[in-house]
Amino acid sequence: MLKLGYKQSQGDHTLFLKHSSSGGVTALLVYVDDIIVTGDDLEGIENLKKCLVKEFEVKELEMGKLGCKPAETPIEVNHRLGDALEDATVDKRSMVDRRSTSGYCTLLEGNLVTWRSKKQNVVARSSAEAEFRAMALGVFQHDRTKHVEVDRHFIKEKLDSGLIFTPFVSTDCQLADILTKGLSGKSFQKLVTKLRMDDIHFPA
Repeated sequence: MLKLGYKQSQGDHTLFLKHSSSGGVTALLVYVDDIIVTGDDLEGIENLKKCLVKEFEVKELEMGKLGCKPAETPIEVNHRLGDALEDATVDKRSMVDRRSTSGYCTLLEGNLVTWRSKKQNVVARSSAEAEFRAMALGVFQHDRTKHVEVDRHFIKEKLDSGLIFTPFVSTDCQLADILTKGLSGKSFQKLVTKLRMDDIHFPA
């Protein structure tokens, strides 16, 4: 790559960049045995692809976007896995099983540092039971207990000691919802922003 005039990035040693005299850029990124070639210098991209074909056995995968249908969110609102029972492509292990999904995110001075979404091990008999299990999971970030009575007493003990504080949070500000359910595009984007996960390349 260096012989072709590319410069290795100091921030990521698998990234090589070349600037053309017209101001365009060609980028090559290597990941194990995969290569991504991109940029806004079409001539530079074509020249690079020709050089790569001479040196390596290359299989080019076109990533055209003409047939793409961008989605506002990763999962549709109120979508549940297994709704289409007749669909043979549905993974039967992922069917609706009535178990609640717990989710939490940990912020440090307003910055997202950890997050997790996990199906609870058993079917909760009430939403309160599901919440106790979710709190136990969030406090220890692993499955500490298997029985709701132990969860309930454990969480109550931590609430009484002041270790856990549960202020009221309105429905539209529940950050963990982004990890546990399908949201509308507006709600999803609002929570993404609150988690400071904005796309810095998204047009203003």
